[in-house]
Amino acid sequence: MVKCCICGKEIEGYGNNPFPISIKEGEKCCDECNDTYILAARLMLIKPGEADRIKKLIEAVREIDKQ
Repeated sequence: MVKCCICGKEIEGYGNNPFPISIKEGEKCCDECNDTYILAARLMLIKPGEADRIKKLIEAVREIDKQ
């Protein structure tokens, strides 16, 4: 089984592309993390000047992973 690169849970089905939270080739994320983090981060990419917010989101996700 493949594990989610964000939360570490086992992925059911095909998984999702975790860009822009993770850019490592071959990594996947679960549907829950895709809905919670990935889609929000992608929407932030649409607006100019949102790079700092995305960095903070990525840092928050990494802190959650450490717990």
